[in-house]
Amino acid sequence: AVVSTQSGHYGRAGTYQPDRGQGVCLPCPAGQYCQDDGMAATSGQCPKGHYCPEGVGNPKECNAGTYNDLLGGTSIGDCNNCKVGFYGPNSGQAEVNSNHKCKAGYFCDGTKPVDNAKGGSRCSLGNYCTEGTFEEIPCPKGTLGRNTGLRSLSACSDCDPGYVCDNAGDDAPSAECEPGYYCPGGSTTETRIQCPLHNFCPGRSSEPSVCPAGKKTDEKRKKYRLRLCVDTTA
Repeated sequence: AVVSTQSGHYGRAGTYQPDRGQGVCLPCPAGQYCQDDGMAATSGQCPKGHYCPEGVGNPKECNAGTYNDLLGGTSIGDCNNCKVGFYGPNSGQAEVNSNHKCKAGYFCDGTKPVDNAKGGSRCSLGNYCTEGTFEEIPCPKGTLGRNTGLRSLSACSDCDPGYVCDNAGDDAPSAECEPGYYCPGGSTTETRIQCPLHNFCPGRSSEPSVCPAGKKTDEKRKKYRLRLCVDTTA
């Protein structure tokens, strides 16, 4: 610091000196700031939305995605991550703006300041994220989350015809429909449908196939429902 001859005289920003005739100026204490040159007293407590390490002239803004709702912050550690379900696009925030709910298609869990600054972390495959959510919501059984950033339950698509989707949060079918059953779109193992009499259903069937003329499935030989029909005389 520049030597002072009078109280605060010649001191640079970030320093102060309350006493006359001192050879050095004092660094501004942590939690306060000294904004101007030649200060005999500090400018005051560090304002909300900021932090002030020792010797600071101007308060430092908390980063976007964080906030500080208290006076006298001394380090960046006094800036808190945005509350879950919200994001903070601006630096120097003293509070979480209730208008900044996490964007649909994103989730804000309060752990990633960088993501919290731009609206949250993008919802991953197999999940959807409504506005203001703090965690991903799995697409239910019988559906798939094929893309990232899904914004609602309706964005989860039905399981492919001829397949089953037995797990929540999947982005691809879990298995083919078994022979002897057919699986319309949106099926699970619990909702697959047994092949009806006089129809045949090979693997991956999305609907039953009627036996050709002159052929049928014999109730005594139900295994033929799996993949073929037999002559009516068989």
